Amino acid sequence: METPVIRYNLKDRGRQHTGQHRNFNIKAICDAINGPACQEMVASRGMLGFYGHLPRVRYGMAPVEGGIEGGKYAPVEPAIVTTYLKADYDGNVEHRAQFLDTAAGRLAAKLWEEKVGGFSSAIDQSRPEFYGFDYVAQPNYLNNSFRGI
Repeated sequence: METPVIRYNLKDRGRQHTGQHRNFNIKAICDAINGPACQEMVASRGMLGFYGHLPRVRYGMAPVEGGIEGGKYAPVEPAIVTTYLKADYDGNVEHRAQFLDTAAGRLAAKLWEEKVGGFSSAIDQSRPEFYGFDYVAQPNYLNNSFRGI
């Protein structure tokens, strides 16, 4: 299953009382999103996302297949793949995701269908580099969900 195009703005989280305040360098993030490396990842279906941010917290921003935990290999199961992505210098981001036929992907797809949760971007602000989206219970940007269609 693939989402329609989702639109949200990096300057408007849609929240006043909850979530994390962000003060992104909009130009730098847009340059990263629209740049050749990021667009190649999208075009090659390599921009994978997870159910929750925990895989990135444990194994780095781009864990791909997994990491080492307690001296043993711990596989990481992707939930989504980004199939379309673009941004403009007003902070508008558009993307589309396909839910994968994995346990994590089926869970994320079920929540999407029930209008629970949404997408959360994985951004390293210090570089800046854009790693993709994960499906989370409480997206920081309300429109980065079914609300942004």
